[in-house]
Amino acid sequence: MNENTLAFGDNLQFLRQLQKEGIKVQLIYIDPPFASGQNYFLDQKKLVFSDKFSREELLEILKPRLKLMHSILSETGSLFVHCDFHLSHYLKVMLDGIFNNQFVNEIIWRRMTGTKNNPKKKLPNITDSILWYRKTANFKFHPIYFPLSKERISAYRSIDASGRRYTTGSRKKGARSYLDQTPGTPLTNLWQDIFNVLGNSAEREKFQTQKPVKLLERIIRLASDEGDLIADFFVGSGTTLIAAERLNRRWLGCDISPLAIQITRKRLDSTLLNRKYQLIEL
Repeated sequence: MNENTLAFGDNLQFLRQLQKEGIKVQLIYIDPPFASGQNYFLDQKKLVFSDKFSREELLEILKPRLKLMHSILSETGSLFVHCDFHLSHYLKVMLDGIFNNQFVNEIIWRRMTGTKNNPKKKLPNITDSILWYRKTANFKFHPIYFPLSKERISAYRSIDASGRRYTTGSRKKGARSYLDQTPGTPLTNLWQDIFNVLGNSAEREKFQTQKPVKLLERIIRLASDEGDLIADFFVGSGTTLIAAERLNRRWLGCDISPLAIQITRKRLDSTLLNRKYQLIEL
């Protein structure tokens, strides 16, 4: 299997092929159907996929695929499963078993600034969950930090003889925390700073479940290094592959929808600027 491969067909067959060839992947992100009971379209006209599975049907479909994903992960690898309230609790129970409780985080992504849902009967849903699992305790993890706020910086009121700002804060008596040694404010599991792909966004492909490139770039940075192999077996609009390419990672993608493959190829051809990748039909 060549690196940078886009496969058209059943991801179960693709996963079995990767397992047979002994391919090891550093990071897998998937955004599978949610059992939402809806159909999803391209440009509000062409059906891309139907998500009218029952919860039980979808879990039965996902289980063998998740087992294979676990088998092809490297010992330092991670799996990120994008889901929502329809399936997240059931998926976590399943994944706890497959990954032997190697759970890392449930990331809560606030995907919307507003909602069209009617709040008369229930609270509007504006978040998704991303379940993060590791293959082993020896997984790659690169914390992400944001610049300190002015309020946090102002807490470093003291200045030592060399002019360095510090605070003792809540530390034991005499212990100093220096401003120039503080990496910043750490990223938590609540992500509110990346917005969904809006109608006027330059990256929008009129694909209803399209995820923003910034979201995938953050995930990839968290748990992989340059040159690592990234995979997405429900590739959709191709965002994972675009993010991997931008961050100098190798990639594998698969989807059973011809429209998804068409959109992904269009985006790849624009991003790669004629650099070659392999397209295979299963």
